[in-house]
Amino acid sequence: SKSQDAFEKWNTDKVNSNYFGPESYILMERNCNHYTQEACQFLLGTDIPDDVRLMIPTLLATPLGQMIGPMLQQMVTGQAGVNGGIGATPFGAFLGTTGGQQAPLGNQSRGFGEAVPSSVAGVSKLDSDTQESLDIYLALIVSDDASASAKKVTLEALERILNNIYLQPTNPHYQRISRSSEFFKTKVAPFPVGEDLLTLAGFEPDGETHLHFKGSAPKLDAFIDAIKKSYSTIA
Repeated sequence: SKSQDAFEKWNTDKVNSNYFGPESYILMERNCNHYTQEACQFLLGTDIPDDVRLMIPTLLATPLGQMIGPMLQQMVTGQAGVNGGIGATPFGAFLGTTGGQQAPLGNQSRGFGEAVPSSVAGVSKLDSDTQESLDIYLALIVSDDASASAKKVTLEALERILNNIYLQPTNPHYQRISRSSEFFKTKVAPFPVGEDLLTLAGFEPDGETHLHFKGSAPKLDAFIDAIKKSYSTIA
């Protein structure tokens, strides 16, 4: 067995060498499972369970994995940068979450694909588990058999919902989403993983008909940026 000091030194060396850390995370090749495997080998001289250690290879060996694998890789290699290269497709109005109505954001509004406000220095970093789940959810939308226009509509809707809160985090009008609204039923619900993405971003069930945002608004820029990158991969 190893001492706590020995493990902390091992961990520090891995981070300092940029082998593991926020700047060296690679979904397919160097994710949290790879870190856990090497840490377990160092501490105990044994492997983590195969169903965890081989999760990514097992997924990629399936028909679904073979379909979304190239998409995941393309998304991961495009993580750096803020804008993601999507051409501007401005929204005239942003989603209002009460009763499915829409309400403008005034001078703070930004079109889909535009940069986050200049006051934000770069894009927030998500923890590796959240980033991994986000990449997979977006890859499932992008690789779906639905039409390109349907996929773009859902990505635009997700971006609008999150962007409303990101730009106006204290506005209660944008904190709740009605599952029964026409907007949600026609733009988000066609891809069930869309609601999973909103939950990952910080929404929680509020009764049977609504979702209520309880997460961290400043972190939403990372979700918005990832959505834009996924949008740009759709032909």
